Amino acid sequence: MSDIPTGSDPVVRVLTPGDEPWVEQAVTHLGRSAVTNAAEVFLRDPAVVAVGAFADEALVGFAYGYVLSRPDDAPMANLYVLEVWPDYQRRGLGSQLIKAFKKEVGRVSKLWLVSPVSPITAGFYAAVGAHAEQSDAVYELPND
Repeated sequence: MSDIPTGSDPVVRVLTPGDEPWVEQAVTHLGRSAVTNAAEVFLRDPAVVAVGAFADEALVGFAYGYVLSRPDDAPMANLYVLEVWPDYQRRGLGSQLIKAFKKEVGRVSKLWLVSPVSPITAGFYAAVGAHAEQSDAVYELPND
C-alpha cells in the first residue's frame, strides 16, 4: 500500500498495482467479499481506472470504471462506482474522485456515469455538470 499522509486534508489519487489492499477494503465497504487475487488482476487490467480518497491513513472514498476502445471514434469511458463514506460526504471528495478519473482517462468520445437511479445521485451528477442521456437504454442479459 502506498503511503497516505496523516493529519492533512483528504488526498485523492489513482490506484495502481501495489494498492490491492485498498481495493479489497473498498470491496468490503461496498458489502461484497474480496476474492483472492481479484484486486491484483483488477489493478493490472489496462482498461481499469481506479481512484481512492484517503484521510488520516484510511480509505474514505472509491471510484472505478473502464476505458473502452471503439472502432469508430475515440475511446469511451464508464464510471461504474463512485462512493464516498458517509462521514466524508459533502466535502467535495465525490467531485475530486470524478476529476481524477477524468484526468486519468484522458480524451474520450463519451464519459458515462453509471449508477443506480436515485434523487441524491441525480442531484450530485447535475451539480458536477452531468446530464441524463436519453439516447441509450441499458438492458441486463441473464448470466447463464
